[in-house]
Amino acid sequence: TAGPEGSFCPMSMQGQLDLQHAGPFAGAAIRFDQADRRDFEGLVLATRGDGHRYRVDLVDLYQEARLDGQCDDEDLNHPGTWFTCGDGSGGWNEVQISFDELQQRAGWGQAHTLELRDLRRMAIVYDGIADADWVTGQARLADFRCEVALTRWVPRRQAAL
Repeated sequence: TAGPEGSFCPMSMQGQLDLQHAGPFAGAAIRFDQADRRDFEGLVLATRGDGHRYRVDLVDLYQEARLDGQCDDEDLNHPGTWFTCGDGSGGWNEVQISFDELQQRAGWGQAHTLELRDLRRMAIVYDGIADADWVTGQARLADFRCEVALTRWVPRRQAAL
């Protein structure tokens, strides 16, 4: 997939989840090469999709090293936040993500402060159960579609003297 003009790191995912199974989710990720983002306070995503809730998670070098070859509850501690992917119209929408609003999911691993000096990955996750705004007790299958591209990093504001 390609994002809007001027964007980079595009990701696209779509499919259908069976909600009768515990913890259905789908995701896509991109990898950064030695990304030092200490001079930034957030990022801006271009999104186009179904209007459902998705999660953006950021992974630093420490977390990436813990995940290589492992996947247990102690390691699933990526700081992230929820966003709405598009509005269903087919047009691109901007979503600004502040690093200050990123939080680990409750009960998902040991506490860890995201190291912006060594950011390694960004993942987009669709969680059929967490998207409770539209899932009803009668729903069995959940269709999802989300395209995301990074449009820019938001520089830190300089404190006034």
